[in-house]
Amino acid sequence: MFVQPHPNFRGRNRSVHVMSKRSVKESRLSYGESVPNGTVTGTIGRNEMDTHADTCCAGANWRLLDFTNEVCEVTPFLDSYEPVKEVMVTRCGTVWTSPNTGHEYLLVGDQMLWFGSQMDHSLINPNQIREYGIPVYDNLFSQSQFGINCNDDFIPFNTTGTIVYFESRVPTDWETRNLPIIMLTGEDWDPVNVGFGNGRSREQAEMRTIRSLEIGVTKQKMAAMKQREMDS
Repeated sequence: MFVQPHPNFRGRNRSVHVMSKRSVKESRLSYGESVPNGTVTGTIGRNEMDTHADTCCAGANWRLLDFTNEVCEVTPFLDSYEPVKEVMVTRCGTVWTSPNTGHEYLLVGDQMLWFGSQMDHSLINPNQIREYGIPVYDNLFSQSQFGINCNDDFIPFNTTGTIVYFESRVPTDWETRNLPIIMLTGEDWDPVNVGFGNGRSREQAEMRTIRSLEIGVTKQKMAAMKQREMDS
């Protein structure tokens, strides 16, 4: 059962907290099958940095790639609103274009809450990315970097007022199978018990990325990546 959240959930929500999480029977979807709150290919949206969302939330600019077979109950926006039940915990993807090189990447996030078309933007907890071992620099007043320092490229942030964000769009079928991958978050995330100060090193993040690629977004993607390596 997928319960519709409060109508204001589409707006500028500043609070999303996981209350509980539980496993469900396997319900993996393959491409082309119906996806709850499915998104539209090419839709562009903001990924807003927000620690008030204790888990990254995928909105209209992401595509659902796979289920984790977990659902959770979350409190949206204000405590006075009813909790949203049966929110899927998923692996999702979105396309980001580097402003420096023009190269396109498939950003992949594990352990993301799936809201899809219910939200016109996405909420990104920078600490969930940091816990995976990827540096995030979201200090507006810093004189150094301002963005996400990935291994393959640097994702710069934009600002509107005090909102820090970067834009991305929903990938096509071809892009999910062929674009180079940047993993943003890992397959393990417990916002209640996470221990900060013990973040993984860049080397550990690289090994986890390799492992994530081995288990695969899709088998076709792995085959395409191997073919590109052979051709290069």
